[in-house]
Amino acid sequence: MPLFPPGVMVGQTLVKLPQELVSRANDVLHSLEETNARPIHRRHLYLAGDPRPSEQQMEEKYAFLVEDMTPDISRGEFLIEFKAKWLTQSPNAPADWRRCRTCALRLKKHSEALRKGKTVEWRGLCPFDLVSQDQKRNANAVKRILKHPRNEDENLVTRVTKALINGPQLSILRELQASLDPNGILKADHTSKEFLTAMTLRDCTFFVKVSPTDIQARLGDFDVKSGDGGKSDYWVKLETELIEDGWYSGTEKGDFPWNAEGLQVVCKL
Repeated sequence: MPLFPPGVMVGQTLVKLPQELVSRANDVLHSLEETNARPIHRRHLYLAGDPRPSEQQMEEKYAFLVEDMTPDISRGEFLIEFKAKWLTQSPNAPADWRRCRTCALRLKKHSEALRKGKTVEWRGLCPFDLVSQDQKRNANAVKRILKHPRNEDENLVTRVTKALINGPQLSILRELQASLDPNGILKADHTSKEFLTAMTLRDCTFFVKVSPTDIQARLGDFDVKSGDGGKSDYWVKLETELIEDGWYSGTEKGDFPWNAEGLQVVCKL
């Protein structure tokens, strides 16, 4: 049974590929590289593994056609991408928590950067503001997403806020995250399909295409999570540090800007 009803995810259609299409497409990619016409970060990335210099090509017979969310700039469209992250509190958070899982982790990472002498923008989107019943908090969250200068356009902020709050994506994500992982990282079976699906849904991406007359919101970028390769140990270590070092409770040690009077980061459900 699908997790999402139609229209929630970026559309995908399974299609059968014409014979040798993958090989021909890879030929084009190699030609672009030879003329330095391909972006550097894309080089050596090919379809279906492309085993060259061997002449034996992998012939993939099927592929997904993915809904095109590319904005038409000539029509005044633009695309917003953001991650909603943890829309519910971690089941392992202490009873006296003051920060959501996402904000606690963000501040922990920023503290490490500050200790290295780096400058960071420590304020950020709190997922709880997105799913709050308080419309002002919803709008503040959208302003974080839009960023300057778009977040100064009150009409745009209102339109995007209504599209996200009235759409099905946030409520479905929140419900699934809670139901698929009721025990939290420290107590969950890290090999279970449910837990790994919850972790995947905590890292998927919102694609919001905005035009002068319409707004389309879709979920995508479902990078399926696995506890293999030390990832499971990393999750446990990180969650333990968030608890024991006071990042959930706001009692972490250190002279950080977010601990100044009036600047404290306090999350509310």
